[in-house]
Amino acid sequence: SVLETTIINHEFGHILGLTNLGTALQSSHEDTEHPKHCNVESCLMYWSSETGHGIGNMVSSGSAPQLDAQCLADLRANGGK
Repeated sequence: SVLETTIINHEFGHILGLTNLGTALQSSHEDTEHPKHCNVESCLMYWSSETGHGIGNMVSSGSAPQLDAQCLADLRANGGK
């Protein structure tokens, strides 16, 4: 269920415009090798959240990864609270 939660939340992040999909970046944190994904490995919007590749390291805590400070700043700048 943690894997499913991670993937659903990651995709919802894309619907909200993360990362550089409509919500403007407030800092340079888009992964150049995996466009439209965050370059912070512990962030929910990191590319492996979507593919499941290496996700075991991300969910080892037993819960889905959270958005990092840079992705949260992007959402706040787009009107989020």
